[in-house]
Amino acid sequence: MRISKCLAVALTAVAVAPCGAQAVTPGGPYFGGSYGQYRIDENGLKKNDSLWKAFIGAQFNNWFGLEGSFVSFDRASNQSSSFETDGWTAAAVISLPLGPNSALYAKGGEYWWNAKSSFAGISKDTDGNDPFWGGGIRFGLTDVIGMRVEYERYKVSSVNLDSVSVGLQASF
Repeated sequence: MRISKCLAVALTAVAVAPCGAQAVTPGGPYFGGSYGQYRIDENGLKKNDSLWKAFIGAQFNNWFGLEGSFVSFDRASNQSSSFETDGWTAAAVISLPLGPNSALYAKGGEYWWNAKSSFAGISKDTDGNDPFWGGGIRFGLTDVIGMRVEYERYKVSSVNLDSVSVGLQASF
């Protein structure tokens, strides 16, 4: 079973490689926004809630770019606990072009956050910074507009936040 999965991945890589070779020159600067859901499972607070983010970045060549964003995680709460955070990110983005305007990508960087939480009757308002990572796919809708679907994992102190979002990106 493991060999067949490895073979499937290898064949997919061979099939996709020519698509990357057809990719156009780098897209340059871009900006956009996304909306999605995140999941928290911490101290009795097991909940999904929404998030939004605004981002700006630059693609320097077909495979490397830098991106910054502001991410706001809405307040997740139940009867005895609550959690919310927002903050700024800076990340490196590694891309695998799939055609002229589409790509798979992975990113990783730092999240500078401010969080308000209440667990077991103890309230905190703290700030700090922790690493985050993620990946996704960008579909080129036109030469300028693309749709992004991404998964990201943020760490806020000892709390892990798993997020899935969909957004639009404009290149200029």
